[in-house]
Amino acid sequence: MIANVCDRRRDGKSSFRTLKEYLVDKLRSDELGAEDQEMLKPDGTVIAQLSTGVSVEHNGFDLDTLVQEFESVVAMKPRVEDPIYHFVISWAEGDDPGDETMFSCAREAVERLGFGGHQYLSAIHRDTDNPHVHVAVNRVNPDTYKVKNPYNDFYTLGQLMTELEDRYGWASTPQGGPDVKLAQRADAHGDLTFEAWCKTHVVPVLKLLLEQSAAWAEIHQAIDALDVELVEHGQGLVFRTASDTGTAVAIKASAVHERFSKTRLERVLGAFEAAPKEPQDRRYPEDPQAFAAAVKDALGERITRWSGRSRSDWASLHRLMDEHSLQLTPYGQGLAISPANRDGPQMAASKLHRALAKSQLEARLGHYEPPEKAPDSAYARDRQVTPRRTALDATERLQRRYRAYRAERPTYRSLRRDIGRSIRAIRAEVRAERQEVYEHMPPGLVRAAYIQELNWQQARRIQGERLRLLRQFNAQQEADATLEWREWVEEQAKRGDGDAIQQVATWHDPRHRPRNDSVGPAGASVGYIELASGAEALLGWERRRRGNGLCDFYTSGGERVATQQRNGLKLHRTDDTTVTAAMQLAIDTYGPELRLTGSDEFKRRAIDALITLEVQGGRRVRLTDPELEQCLEEQRTDMVSKRGYTRMK
Repeated sequence: MIANVCDRRRDGKSSFRTLKEYLVDKLRSDELGAEDQEMLKPDGTVIAQLSTGVSVEHNGFDLDTLVQEFESVVAMKPRVEDPIYHFVISWAEGDDPGDETMFSCAREAVERLGFGGHQYLSAIHRDTDNPHVHVAVNRVNPDTYKVKNPYNDFYTLGQLMTELEDRYGWASTPQGGPDVKLAQRADAHGDLTFEAWCKTHVVPVLKLLLEQSAAWAEIHQAIDALDVELVEHGQGLVFRTASDTGTAVAIKASAVHERFSKTRLERVLGAFEAAPKEPQDRRYPEDPQAFAAAVKDALGERITRWSGRSRSDWASLHRLMDEHSLQLTPYGQGLAISPANRDGPQMAASKLHRALAKSQLEARLGHYEPPEKAPDSAYARDRQVTPRRTALDATERLQRRYRAYRAERPTYRSLRRDIGRSIRAIRAEVRAERQEVYEHMPPGLVRAAYIQELNWQQARRIQGERLRLLRQFNAQQEADATLEWREWVEEQAKRGDGDAIQQVATWHDPRHRPRNDSVGPAGASVGYIELASGAEALLGWERRRRGNGLCDFYTSGGERVATQQRNGLKLHRTDDTTVTAAMQLAIDTYGPELRLTGSDEFKRRAIDALITLEVQGGRRVRLTDPELEQCLEEQRTDMVSKRGYTRMK
């Protein structure tokens, strides 16, 4: 069996009605007098056996009103280009599955693609040598109105088809897609990860070299001392442990630090230059016959003496091989001797001495045991000696408490979950009523009208419940907005929490200056501060309030320039116009005493902007940082001496 995803239309002319006519009505004959048979399943889906032998399954109210149901949901997303996801599951010519089995495979495919809860219509066609089922799914979710676009659907369906063939014993059909690889084991026990080790050992070394404008050769030499390599991988760079045993661990360089991405490193150091490869010590010849002769000369007598000992073991044999830079490894049905830690010629161990035959060694020493090798990189050694963490540090304890705090707070995710729970309850009630209608009311216009009324009642109840929960959520947010991480920590610090006080002290440490440029009030005020009325309108900015109470400011062109947090304004752009406007807004909002954080370039622009505002409108301010206040005072003095302005007191 094989699954084929039909091409989607991009011209806006997709139609559920046209597709339904092809799937359901195309094979109808002139026997219009024959009655169709319908059956409502406990899960709410309807299976209909049409008079022409076509079997269909859908999760709507009625087959005749299914098009209107699909279109009413799509109307909530008018900008979606093609709301129809159409795929076909086809069986081999010799396979003859039943209708229920084909529908079950179609439902499983719908779930596997992530369309659980979406409207769908399945139709079985047996007009060809290969029985197949068409599945049309509405990509717009009827509960959340989100548009689903399955990722790698071809591979997902191919993997599912292989599983179904093995499950039911159907004919095997080659499927496309990549090989399924085992996921790498996550370090869930607190062991030292390579990323954390690189941030501790590699980052300080490379940062110092980058500040000194070092060359690529110096970079490679410095990290080689740490048993780490910097190599190209794909379009970027990776750090990799230097390993001769094939157990190297690698991680993206940009994941260790953003400055180590290939683009940013090449911007400083030029085009990437790989580390020079050191010539390997070739103690043994490459020719197999010469290699065998050299091994016999080196080990012949020692192996004879070793085999005569009564207390020999695998460890002593491996040590003997290591002394001569050789290794004994399984090869085929026996054992082979080869140069240690590199590719090269091999020879059968039994050719060196009959006592090294695998059967004789295992009869004497037991099952083959590989050599115990010490970790071959600094990271591997540190990981061995680093004990697993048994207690969380202050930051992790705070993060765990903050996650618990966020879990109790109403979020958009919890809102969607509550809406989904209410919608499922409403649909269960309507489904029970529909079941009674199908059982006690004969087919006809009366039953169709009753089903249609239930359809509209369900739509009205769902919409009303959605609006009610949304209003309740907005009211909760206005009454008590959810705090962001930094604001929550500052609030806990004000209440005397020891971990929070330690975290706030770390933030204010000069060695951990914030990267974002911001201006705020002098005190560590946590309470929300409303902006002056109409201040953003005078600057030509548009204010947009977030759901958590913060505000973003956008230019007329739609670019975000600043964010009003509970402890200041964070700037996303540091040109002179934006900084001057932000200083004016900060004075109007926070008063004449301000605190500046960020880069030195931003602080210089901010001081120039404050001098300009002071000259133009008499807005004299004071900065909490003594060094910045001294710079501001020097700027005032220069302005008075050079331009003759009267110094204001």
